[in-house]
Amino acid sequence: MDELLDDYLNGGSYTQKHWNAPDAFLKEDDTPVHYIQQLALFINQYSWLYRERTIDFFLNDVWSLVPVEWHEPLLSMTDTECLWFASADVVKDTWPQSLRTFVTEAKRLWMPKTVKRDEQRWKMPDFALPSLKLKMSEKKIHEIKRMAELVDSVAIIMKPDEIVDIGSGEGYLTQVLSHQYHHSLTAIDCSESFIGGAIKRQNQIEVERVSARMKALNVVSSTTTTNNNNKDVVQEEIVEGDDETTTITKKKIKIRLTPEQQQELADRKKMEKLEKRKALLDEMDISGPKMCVAMISPEMKNDDFINLLAKHDSSKQYQSIMMIGLHTCGTLASTMIANYVQCNRVNCLVDVGCCYYRIPGHSYQFLSESARGLVELGPAALKLSCEASDFSYGTRSDDQLYSLNEFKYSMKVHFFRVIFETALIRLYGADHSFTIRCISRANSATFELYAQSALKRMTSQLDKQRKDGGGVHDNRSLPTLDQLMEIYHQYENDQKKISLFLLLRGLIAPVLESYIVMDRWLFLDESRQHTEKVTGQTSTLRSFIVPIFEETISPRNYAILSFKQPLTKQMPQ
Repeated sequence: MDELLDDYLNGGSYTQKHWNAPDAFLKEDDTPVHYIQQLALFINQYSWLYRERTIDFFLNDVWSLVPVEWHEPLLSMTDTECLWFASADVVKDTWPQSLRTFVTEAKRLWMPKTVKRDEQRWKMPDFALPSLKLKMSEKKIHEIKRMAELVDSVAIIMKPDEIVDIGSGEGYLTQVLSHQYHHSLTAIDCSESFIGGAIKRQNQIEVERVSARMKALNVVSSTTTTNNNNKDVVQEEIVEGDDETTTITKKKIKIRLTPEQQQELADRKKMEKLEKRKALLDEMDISGPKMCVAMISPEMKNDDFINLLAKHDSSKQYQSIMMIGLHTCGTLASTMIANYVQCNRVNCLVDVGCCYYRIPGHSYQFLSESARGLVELGPAALKLSCEASDFSYGTRSDDQLYSLNEFKYSMKVHFFRVIFETALIRLYGADHSFTIRCISRANSATFELYAQSALKRMTSQLDKQRKDGGGVHDNRSLPTLDQLMEIYHQYENDQKKISLFLLLRGLIAPVLESYIVMDRWLFLDESRQHTEKVTGQTSTLRSFIVPIFEETISPRNYAILSFKQPLTKQMPQ
């Protein structure tokens, strides 16, 4: 395992800093608890950045929250400087100390997202079957290939009886690990539709594997062939010559089939195909992963998780389990970690979290004692923690003009949305149900085009509400284009203020995510310390934070890797 860690951390200081420490926290006396305390101090000091939504910018006079001494320095930045400010790469000596401190401290606290494993070390093999990448985007392909490679590397060492994919969705990762890496898999998701989609994908993969096998075996059809959609059948008839020559020739006879015969022939061919497929499935042992509609709970104790698996398939061995999750949403990652810690048969965990804001209630429930009570993160803060800052605008692109244009376009469209939301909230209130995001680029060249497209979408949504039985907007008219243009002209000179507020929020976003990820790692480490205290033995539970995706492709790229081994030597008294 040490060799694997050395590979994925590129010889980094993982023996001292398992928690992916920023450069400013690599000193020997820098502890993870000290780091999370520093994160908390920053988050609390600048909480005004996430307590207000940008869509309420004009309604709640959000610009007034920005310190007055920051106004002129920020507004005087050029578009290019704004672009690089998004990655905290612009700090001017002429700025007030408070602004310089904010930018430099934010960047100092960001947990690194750079993949430490050398690019040449990633094998990233192509998928063995075209159906394995069915419906995958380029982003998803990158994620699946890297996650599968990491899981396979760990599984080879830990040798689990079963790998369980939690929150498996439509089974992209599950099926690659099963059919390409040949591990025994169980996929669990609470969504029946997702599991249904995974089963459909599984059937397509099985068909492709059998077809490839049949082709390799050169399986040929019977001597009976059909033409014209089963309407005709061509049979071979043997015609013998006279006894003297003993010549045997073949004569083809074309027979017109009745509709009943056509159906009988089609059914027979289908049955033969299914039987051949079944025989080859048995021969090739293409059992595929087990797909389960189920939920895991943080209240599970002892072997509750094992019992859940056995309920769906009692034929498998569950003495040692590897638990994995790719972009587990909301509290699912925390639930996985809690089950991993308390269940002795789960001896390994690999999880990449995302969508931290998908939580029940109004406040995030932290796992670790070190993180509890220092900050309170509600939906607004959690939503912000999932938002990339500079990478949304292509600032790492080699084409600087492209990056600048993307940045300006993104800021312009967000301004358009704020204007439109201002009108909707004035008309319907903050809880309106209209959705106006993702207006096409062609319809976002000007605010007038944007507004026309958004109004068209709202009209369709309102018609659907009325058709489905009414809604809160039934008796109210939509805003007119003239009303929207009036609001636009009222605020068009304030577009840069909204852009700057977004940029300021973008600098605190990685700090928020770092706090959430550190909470999960600290919970694992606290569990290790508790085990050692109770048993008086050195625990070999080891946990690491490993960035595995290229951040420009997949910004939520922190993998938490943890594994258990039997307790070893006696601790000194």
